[in-house]
Amino acid sequence: MKLTALCACCCLLIGGPAAKAADGPKQERARIPGFTASTSDRERALEERLFDLLDPASTARHFRLLTEEPHPSGTAENLKLAHYVRDQFAAYGLEEVKLLRYDVLLPWPRKIAVTMVEPVEYTASLAEDAYPVDKDSYAVGADLTYLGMSASGDITADVIYAHSGNPEDYDWLEAQGIDPRGKIAIVRYSNPYSYRGFKAWEAERRGVAALIIYSDPMDDGYRKGDVFPEGPWGPESHIQRGAITYDFIVPGDPLTPGWPSVEGAKRVTREDARSVPRIPAVPMSWRDAKPILEKLGGPVAPSAWQGGLPLTYKVGPGPAKLHVEIDMDDEVRPIWVVEGRIRGSERPEELVILGNHRDAWVYGAVDPSSGTASLLEAARVLGGLAKSGERPKRTLVFANWDAEEWHLTVERALLLEDGIPDRPWFKHALYAPRYTYAAMSLPGVREAAEAGNWDLARKQLGLLVGRLAAATRATERAAALVPVR
Repeated sequence: MKLTALCACCCLLIGGPAAKAADGPKQERARIPGFTASTSDRERALEERLFDLLDPASTARHFRLLTEEPHPSGTAENLKLAHYVRDQFAAYGLEEVKLLRYDVLLPWPRKIAVTMVEPVEYTASLAEDAYPVDKDSYAVGADLTYLGMSASGDITADVIYAHSGNPEDYDWLEAQGIDPRGKIAIVRYSNPYSYRGFKAWEAERRGVAALIIYSDPMDDGYRKGDVFPEGPWGPESHIQRGAITYDFIVPGDPLTPGWPSVEGAKRVTREDARSVPRIPAVPMSWRDAKPILEKLGGPVAPSAWQGGLPLTYKVGPGPAKLHVEIDMDDEVRPIWVVEGRIRGSERPEELVILGNHRDAWVYGAVDPSSGTASLLEAARVLGGLAKSGERPKRTLVFANWDAEEWHLTVERALLLEDGIPDRPWFKHALYAPRYTYAAMSLPGVREAAEAGNWDLARKQLGLLVGRLAAATRATERAAALVPVR
């Protein structure tokens, strides 16, 4: 099976006649890179035709329905949305529409608590405020905050402040004679950006007993600008949810590394799973973190570590001492992947995959529901053209994945063994973060092209094609193993 292209995440489709530029004098447009003059004109004409068929109101209807309820992976609400996506795919004329079940490790919290026991007593709320302007913020399920794949634990220990929780931060602490072993480390998101799972991995590697990750107002809050509801930045109770799975080591379900997580599949034990964190970890708002940081003594943190709170950041250890209690249920739960196809007219064995995940930590408006709404609108338009006899030359595969927020569950086949050039710790062929929070698609190819290194770009493109072919084989093997009921 040969893949020629893949879209890993559909962008929000906001097109339609109303979104077009105003009519005016016709200007000669630049040729699209990689196209001849004639094929560039044909490509633009096709894109404009598709643009006219897109309906923002249709996308908005999907978006509203997809964001009506919290729908984390493994919940009945997320399964209900899987049924909706499946039914829409079928109604739009997609072929071979399937709802595929996989059973993966998805622990939910039974108890999450953080209490300061010295030098004063204080209990963190670990909750976000509700707002009258946002009725959905009052809903049951919107208030649950935890880090997916945290280990369970009951720890009482001195606190240290470790800045962003990156290796160089612990190196600095150790150079000052501060041993992180057995301590509870409090670290910040996004300064500079590193994946929360990497922060957990580094903390575990350094012997930290428990980890707290909070959003500092210097990075996401009033030091950036107006906060919600007046502006876009995080208010004082803002908590960033997420998983800390070590998916940069082994992506996908931790208990089925390298094979589909279907009914009856062999499973390794949780203790033997390489991507399962062994450290308890909690997300926190800056409002909850401030009383802890105020009670830290020890050396003053470097100027680059100083944040946006009205205090002098110190690194400890102590005198602040915390009691962190986390109890996760360690359950395996079902997830659901929806797939549909439009068979190609000339080269049906070549696949173009359009996909987006569906699961969210709460409502998932931007991430992922904007993408899923766009995916459904693309299915409507392209499915309608197929019904009228206008098929693409290659087969289009529409995929709506589950448990991306937890494990990147369906994506392990897209890993590069040696990683991307100059950053081998990033293994994914389709995307990697830049040195900001922003995602970069096709990182090996893109970075080589941006540097003008065309030999490296060609090599990376060849590796990409190989990974896409492997992903196709893995998906087809998984589909073949799903029992027909």
